[in-house]
Amino acid sequence: MENIPNELFQKVVKLSSEVKNKFHEQGIAIPIKNDDGTISIGNYKIIKENNFYSIVDYADVIVVDKINLPQSAIMLANSLALGKFLDKKLILKDQKFGYALFEELLHAKLIKGNVNSDFKDIQLSKMNIAKSKKQFYKRDIKQSFEKLRKLV
Repeated sequence: MENIPNELFQKVVKLSSEVKNKFHEQGIAIPIKNDDGTISIGNYKIIKENNFYSIVDYADVIVVDKINLPQSAIMLANSLALGKFLDKKLILKDQKFGYALFEELLHAKLIKGNVNSDFKDIQLSKMNIAKSKKQFYKRDIKQSFEKLRKLV
């Protein structure tokens, strides 16, 4: 009777290992939600702080910080967990998204604080350009994320 639970446990461990290996072969590391609200992916953890995301390693050393979009953070952590290099192109897209968001908010604030009609028109144009850039980078990052998500 003692061997049955041990055998069952060994089968569950083996099955779990096989599932992890299958996902790893497909390019996916299994994410785990932690009690503190962070997400662990392999030896890496995604932490949200002040509207930004950071990825830390097993020793809580920051690998990447000031990530704007959660999708970017997940894809970066997934790549790292699979033993790949840091995706500099993805980091750059995320930074461009953040800069466009900042520009959009800045121009919106300038519109509210000024009464000059010409100045408002210029700022409105700049705000719309920044908004379009922001949407472009966000859509691009989300499309990459959806490709990863659909692998599951």
